[in-house]
This record gives sequence, structure tokens and C-alpha cells, in this order.
Amino acid sequence: MSVSSPYALLRELDDLGASGRTPLPTQRSRKALWHCVAFALGGTRLLTGMEQITEVVDPPPLIRVPGAKSWLLGVANLRGQLVTVVDLGALVYGAVSAQPLRMQRLLVAQVQGVPVGLVVDRVLGLRRLEKEATPLPEDVRSSALHPYLNGAYRVDGEPIPFLDVTRLLSSGQLLSAAA
Repeated sequence: MSVSSPYALLRELDDLGASGRTPLPTQRSRKALWHCVAFALGGTRLLTGMEQITEVVDPPPLIRVPGAKSWLLGVANLRGQLVTVVDLGALVYGAVSAQPLRMQRLLVAQVQGVPVGLVVDRVLGLRRLEKEATPLPEDVRSSALHPYLNGAYRVDGEPIPFLDVTRLLSSGQLLSAAA
């Protein structure tokens, strides 16, 4: 390597490096990710959007409401905020869960600024999924949940129905809480 100047040396080294250089990776386009909560209700796995749930907590102590239907479990004080607590399984399926309340979880949502706690059998975790809906599985198309389902999303290759909590809580069914 006989080089006449430092600049020529740098240029020659750059040319040598460029000959073996691999191109920078290009950024692949990503599909939009959707953050959701996976939970179980009466043996059915469901998803709902994080934008519909304000928090997930253990069910707090309840104050029963006299004369209310069985699905209205009562009201609770959740950090100074009065929350109506509803047994989601009893509301939708008409049957109270056999699982003790202390073993279940509470999904807290807002309906027109009013907090409502939905008791579910268990929370399966938080998920980030590609926002690409698939058709509903056959077994839930005839279930009582069907009016409140908005497609399904694939989790581990299996279609899991999406429960639209806002649609459920805005349906007017909660307004008929008196027994």
C-alpha cells in the first residue's frame, strides 16, 4: 500500500471498507398494535380494550343494595370513589358464578363518567395484538354475549372474542337493576 498523502490513505481505506460493507437493514412496516385485557367469564376467554378499562383490581368490600337484582352485587368505595359493582356473568348469562368473590377480579370501566366495576372469573393478562379482526367463533355467535361482541382477535392462533364494554354498559340493561 503505497499512498502519497494521508487523504489518499483515508480514501483507499474507505474504498476497502465499502467493498465488504453490508447495507443497513430497512425498517419493515408494522401493523398497528392494540393493547387489551384478556379475561375469563363463565369458561369463555374474552378480550376488551385497555381504552375501555380504567383499572383491574381485587373486588373491594361491598355494600349490598336492597331490592336489587342478583347481578348487582352492590356498591364499593374504591379510593374514595363510589363504584357500582356488577357480576358480569350473572348480568349476561343469568347465573351467579360459583367461584367466591375473593377469587375473582374487578374490571373498572366508566359509563358516561360513572364508574362501574365488572366482576369476572379471572384476568388472564394484558396483551398487545395486531389490530386485525377475525370472524367470531361459532360457539359464541349464539351466546347471550353476542350483541356485545365486536369481532375476534387471534391469540396464540385461537380466535378470542372482543367484548365491547362500552356497548354493554350503554345498552340500558343496567338501568333495570330493581328486582
